[in-house]
Amino acid sequence: MKKQVLFLLAITTFSLQTFSQSQVILPTTIYNSMKANGELKPGVNYLPVGPNHQNPATSTANQRIKTVNYEKGGGLPVCNCIVPLDSTFSVAEFDGATPPDYRSDDGSTLAKALPFNFCLYGTNYNQFFINNNGNITLDVGYGGYSATGFPSSAFVMVAPFWSDVDTRNPGSGVVHYKITPTYAIVKWEGVARYDSTADLLNTFQVIITDGNDPILPIGNNIAFCYGDMQWTTGFGGTGGFGGAGATAGVNKGDGIASIQMGQFDQPGIAYDGSYGNYDGVDFLDKQSFYSNFCVGTNMAPIASGMSNCDTVKVCNLGDTLYLKEVFMAPEPGQNTTISVNLNGTPNATVVSNVSGNAASAIVRIIATAANAGVHTISFIGTDNGIPVGSTIINSNIFVDTSGFSISPYPVISGITQFCQGDSSVLSVTPTTYDNYVWSTVSSNTSTTVYSSGIYFVTATLSGCSKSTSINVIEQPAATPAISGFPFTCASSFNTTMLYCDSLIYSSYFWSNSNTADTIYTGAGIYYLTVTNAAGCSGSDTIVVTPITGNIITTLNGTTISASASGAIYQWIDCGNGNTPIAGATSQNYTATTNGNYAVIVSNGICSDTSACTAITGIGIHENNWNNAITIAPNPFTSQTIITFGEEQKNISLKIVDVLGKEVFAKEFEGRRKQITIDRGDLSKGIYFIQINLENKNVINKKIVIQ
Repeated sequence: MKKQVLFLLAITTFSLQTFSQSQVILPTTIYNSMKANGELKPGVNYLPVGPNHQNPATSTANQRIKTVNYEKGGGLPVCNCIVPLDSTFSVAEFDGATPPDYRSDDGSTLAKALPFNFCLYGTNYNQFFINNNGNITLDVGYGGYSATGFPSSAFVMVAPFWSDVDTRNPGSGVVHYKITPTYAIVKWEGVARYDSTADLLNTFQVIITDGNDPILPIGNNIAFCYGDMQWTTGFGGTGGFGGAGATAGVNKGDGIASIQMGQFDQPGIAYDGSYGNYDGVDFLDKQSFYSNFCVGTNMAPIASGMSNCDTVKVCNLGDTLYLKEVFMAPEPGQNTTISVNLNGTPNATVVSNVSGNAASAIVRIIATAANAGVHTISFIGTDNGIPVGSTIINSNIFVDTSGFSISPYPVISGITQFCQGDSSVLSVTPTTYDNYVWSTVSSNTSTTVYSSGIYFVTATLSGCSKSTSINVIEQPAATPAISGFPFTCASSFNTTMLYCDSLIYSSYFWSNSNTADTIYTGAGIYYLTVTNAAGCSGSDTIVVTPITGNIITTLNGTTISASASGAIYQWIDCGNGNTPIAGATSQNYTATTNGNYAVIVSNGICSDTSACTAITGIGIHENNWNNAITIAPNPFTSQTIITFGEEQKNISLKIVDVLGKEVFAKEFEGRRKQITIDRGDLSKGIYFIQINLENKNVINKKIVIQ
């Protein structure tokens, strides 16, 4: 109770402000204490602020320029979508934080004016709020640190990586921004996660434009750009992962219109599409995503690539370069296709083009004297939405024949064949290039692959790039299935045969040390391990039980079932001298007349007979059911009509021949007083109709077809 009283006094002193139905502004010290104690309520937009906080809807931030002399990610950016920090950037002035770095947890800036129209889902905005937790909002500042999936009606948000960013540790970078007449950039530079842990750092940024600034491919107005991404989760996670994870996407705020690039809660490069399972954060490394988010109906595909905005230079004649472009349909269920225009580039070939919710295309270029100079390869991603949306990405290649040379050529090594469900680690040497980009999106000197395909890595040294590839094959797993009768006549005799896919596998090994594909055995549990030609192993198990004294039957209505599966069956009529019933050779038997029935179960060598089961009540409704039923004509040649004394609902009907074999079945839904039976391809003869009514009444009738 003491904690609650102090909290209420602090709120009263501060003069609690609310700017929307679910927005609560708290002093930073109180907010930090509540978050650490898990006292913040879900669904409420808390904003931690300082004592001089002003209404963010009307105030603009103080524009202070800070000179930045470092690039925390290190090395050369793979794509200039990641804009290096310079003196034109300012540090984001989070309310309640201390200058000059304004280090914060869950803070937001005051409203910042945009000197251009930023269009989102058909609405123009002229201000935005920078939120420490990896996003910008266009309606109010937003301090939420636990990311949810989109859509949401709680905010208008553009989120390159919405998660629990915490820059209070001096080892963390801070958030920067730059506003120009036609574009704005917000960059989270080497930022840490809650609670002030700086062992893992993320670098990412968002660019918003008027749709015409050349900082993005013309026609696009949002870009998400990523450097090295190392964590996904702050509060609620373990070691930077798990918990609520992170969301990348754009949300209109009406609870309907939105897109997701993905949700992330783990390390690695796993990615199964925008709306699939949570994915690996390393998938984002050095990637960039572009699209035009102004349209209010169907969003065009989002382009994702590592060379979308650079001119890639090839310096050695004979060198190979691969370009890979991915387009993701932002709406779930849509299909994207890619058309590639080589624009007459000599020695350029499309080596792969795969459609899907996320489509990809790969172009290979071999540098020769014929293609010296600059060339443009155009990738056009088109979805099947209404209206159709398209996004164009132009990749520029410069084949430099000035004589500058780099060597040695990069070489990929690793296991090129592995069994289904396994993986292979591919590595590139030498490791002395400036940077590496794999087709898997990894930017390390190694990558892990999980399926068949041609994988490539592009290595860059002193601005010159070259690619090398390797073909990896995922061999099919061995999936043996033991066949045979799982019954024996006695537990100590080899009186049943078990076998497995004869001559398919390279080797067989049974738990009784037999190495043949077929064995004869008695009762027991048997394991089989096989190996296929690729060296992949698999196993199966079977239980063999004695037949004698083991045959049990169960009754469900008029259907009797034998407990033993996978044997030979013959049903008999106990009341007729145990006469075999013609055609009754399955594990189940449905009686058509009252009587006593049993089953003989065999494995081909010995057999056993179950106890007899009595069937009564068949035809009882024929005599006692108070709603009369007629079948006319009967006999009939082409069709007959069944008429009930009153309307029936959901009638189930089947016809069996004199041997008990089902020859016709049909469901009649809804209410009806008559049903018509067509002869169809039934032969002349005597048949029995069983009619099941919704009220559990069962009617059995004989019909004759002439």
